[in-house]
Amino acid sequence: GKADIGWAAAVGPSLDHDGKAEELVTLLARCATVLLGRQSADAPCEEKTAPWEDAARDGYWEWDFESGVMRFSRRSLALLDHPGVDRPTRPDVWLDRVHPDDRSGVYAALLTAATVSDRPTDHEHRVVRRDGSIGRLVARARADHDDAGRPVRLVGWLCDVSRLQRVESDLRNAQ
Repeated sequence: GKADIGWAAAVGPSLDHDGKAEELVTLLARCATVLLGRQSADAPCEEKTAPWEDAARDGYWEWDFESGVMRFSRRSLALLDHPGVDRPTRPDVWLDRVHPDDRSGVYAALLTAATVSDRPTDHEHRVVRRDGSIGRLVARARADHDDAGRPVRLVGWLCDVSRLQRVESDLRNAQ
């Protein structure tokens, strides 16, 4: 239905015509619609900037399921190579940067985080920067639930592990 289309559009606006990826997005859309019982919508972002946000090396994000709004810390936007000073509120700011081969894993990790409440979900993935270079991020996510046990938002962070992986690779090659 309409909610399926809205959720799928929110998480997969630039999928190539890869059958498996499209099938996964459709499945995720159906699951999210049933689990959340809500629709995504474009809504103005309520600006909530924590004072510690600019001091963090990792980026914070939160995705409100009721409104469909995804808020990003400035550091998250920098990790995602998002230019400018505007504060976008759509998940595609992140998901469009995910390497095409890693998208289904990111979607599955987000769905797992929304449905498994006993622990956060971590997922390492590649992002494609505007200059074409590849970065590696670890995303950690967990859901906040309402009194009925339904997930109402995901909260999480992004950490750039590109340099760490280069150092580990250099050490392995030096041995």
